[in-house]
Amino acid sequence: MIERLLAVAVALLAGPCWAGGKLVGTDAVVARAVQLAGGKLHSGGGVTLHSSVGGVGRTALAGAGTKFDGGYIPLASQPGTITAITALSKSTGTLELSWTAPGRDGFLGSITGGAYRIDYSSDAAHVFNTSTFQLEIATNVVAGTRHSVTIAGLLPNTTYYTRIYLADERRFYADDSKRSDESTMAGEPVNPVIAARSSTTVTITWTLPNGGAAGFNMLGTSTTFGPGGIVTSSRTNAGTVVALNLAGLLPNTTYFFKVASLNWQGEPTYTTILATVTINSQSPVGVLALARTFDSLARTVSVTWTIPPYDNQLGVLVLLSTSPTTNQVMDGQNFVVGQALTDGAVVKSTSLVTALQDSGLALNTTYFYQLFTENTSMAYSVAVSTSLFLDLPPMSPTGLTATPSVDGRQLALSCRGVNRSSDGTPFFNTAAPKDFELNGYDVYRATSIFSPTWVKVGTTSANVAAYFDTVPDPNVSYAYKVESTDKFSARDASMVIDTQRNLYIVASDNVTSVKVPADLLPELAAANNKYGKDIAIRATDRAPDGPNGVFKAVDFGAYTSPDNQRVEDFAFSKGRLQVALKYAVAGGQIVPSGLRGEALADARVPAAGASDLGMYWHNGAKFVKLFGKVDTVAQTVTVDTTRPGTYQIRALERAQGFHFDSSQLTNKAITPNGDGHNDATVFIYDNPADSLVGGEIYDLRGGYVAAMMPGPIRNSLQWDGKASGVVVPGGIYVYVIKAEDKKYTGTVVVIR
Repeated sequence: MIERLLAVAVALLAGPCWAGGKLVGTDAVVARAVQLAGGKLHSGGGVTLHSSVGGVGRTALAGAGTKFDGGYIPLASQPGTITAITALSKSTGTLELSWTAPGRDGFLGSITGGAYRIDYSSDAAHVFNTSTFQLEIATNVVAGTRHSVTIAGLLPNTTYYTRIYLADERRFYADDSKRSDESTMAGEPVNPVIAARSSTTVTITWTLPNGGAAGFNMLGTSTTFGPGGIVTSSRTNAGTVVALNLAGLLPNTTYFFKVASLNWQGEPTYTTILATVTINSQSPVGVLALARTFDSLARTVSVTWTIPPYDNQLGVLVLLSTSPTTNQVMDGQNFVVGQALTDGAVVKSTSLVTALQDSGLALNTTYFYQLFTENTSMAYSVAVSTSLFLDLPPMSPTGLTATPSVDGRQLALSCRGVNRSSDGTPFFNTAAPKDFELNGYDVYRATSIFSPTWVKVGTTSANVAAYFDTVPDPNVSYAYKVESTDKFSARDASMVIDTQRNLYIVASDNVTSVKVPADLLPELAAANNKYGKDIAIRATDRAPDGPNGVFKAVDFGAYTSPDNQRVEDFAFSKGRLQVALKYAVAGGQIVPSGLRGEALADARVPAAGASDLGMYWHNGAKFVKLFGKVDTVAQTVTVDTTRPGTYQIRALERAQGFHFDSSQLTNKAITPNGDGHNDATVFIYDNPADSLVGGEIYDLRGGYVAAMMPGPIRNSLQWDGKASGVVVPGGIYVYVIKAEDKKYTGTVVVIR
């Protein structure tokens, strides 16, 4: 029987009743143990149970040497877990949350003098526990009753994550809580106005609310918004739209409208009601299906529409304005392209067309395109308008550094403050950017550079470009990135730094990358390069050229900051810049990355033949073979070099051993005058076995001139036209390269 009792004790300790060093339960636990023992406990080797329930001290049970002794294993009841939290109400700055109270012992029993601990955060990665909280509220609890709390001071249109823990008067807290994910309401659309109306369509425009929105909804009715009314709607899930059309209306009819901002959960915040009368259908009918697309980087927009049938069609008047409405279009007027109206609107077109391409727009400005159809009597329809806001993300921070503490548990991140858009356009006020230009810096952490899962760990304001993070495990290498962002959450690609202070520029596939070792990182700073400006390296995908055997192409361009000017001759002092390109495999074939359908058929290599891939680099005049190291597991080709620039993976028939030919000589003529152009020639070779390689220069009489030096990439040698540091006379010189019992010779020309 003693074995049965021990089994019960082990089961209780291993089960859900054991928590926080306490056996959670009631006297019923002990009673059940006795019941399982058949009402008796036999000693054998002597068994002792300890309890602090109900003030029990020492209770003798049947069986010699067997006793129940208080004060060692506390059997304490523990409040239950809150299983659901719902929102009773919400506003732009508050959430009222409600839940069913658990009890003193799980979901049973009342609590007098207890407390709730409430923790909430807008960070989805926030770590919850009972010792960290925002609010603590004293409470008396009757299990099964409803409790609620109102949390104020929140941001609009923001999701907050909340957990609530119940404690009894001894401050024994529940182990966990169901998480609430609720969004505050978005602010009302600001200053909504009826911008245009026709016989069947009404357009309402507004200004974006503070804090933004996840979308907008427009409702219209000619009856009532209440019961029995007929309501039509127009909706967008784009949070930057500032105009909606409601079509299908009746001519010459009074309609009532209201517009709502939507939060991330689709919940509406409506404005006051607007009213207007649709026009008589005998006037020209306004355009339909008005739409626009734009390219902020190119400062261009494409506007399209359709023209419904109406009598005596003449043309479509298109105005561009920074105001949502205009009062300058009256029947009987004639307009010409380029004409500026007194309210600032400019005539863009008067032709009977259904599309307009416009350019030369400015960043961070709200534009309105207003369209009027015209008939031969020079009568105009009401305006139908659309709007756009050309926004580019703020420039990615440069000068990114990471400084760990001595024990590795703290990391100081810093970068240069940003005062331009991603294309180099200065902010309106570089010392005090607007929130639509720069809203702050977001800091992310991951456990891997490649294919990372980024977790947001913090945010700083627009005037603080530094952050201190507590490293979760100083024995693990972590990656960090700092992204500058504006109020629309637009952001540029960021460089990445790890806790060993190595910098990475990672392309869109999250594997193709450039690694700048920590000791070369200072050379990107303005104080340490010949440009006197910070250097940023950016990764841009290039289209592979399947017919020519190009499987991957990426440009790692070097740009000065903050003016965003590309520099083609930037190079590091040591050839340890690691460039890695990832190739794609589909159906057992190496295929051009990003291509689909018939284009894939133009270039295929069996995956087993990956060793016949090679790296190419564009030296400003042509692509040069760099060979590189193929990793068939990671599906990458890697090369160590001194220079960023455009790199490709191509099909390349590679030798089994060391190989060099004259096509791998970067230039056959050099001018070693120190001007930075053609000062040296580089000999690039394929060396799959990493064999020892030597190179020497001789004159035409066979006299020794100089030994070659290591080149700018791993598998290369170079000669700078000098012997013992002195430039040699002009003429023809012979090179000799030796490796693996092989010898390659040829000539180069020195021009002086």
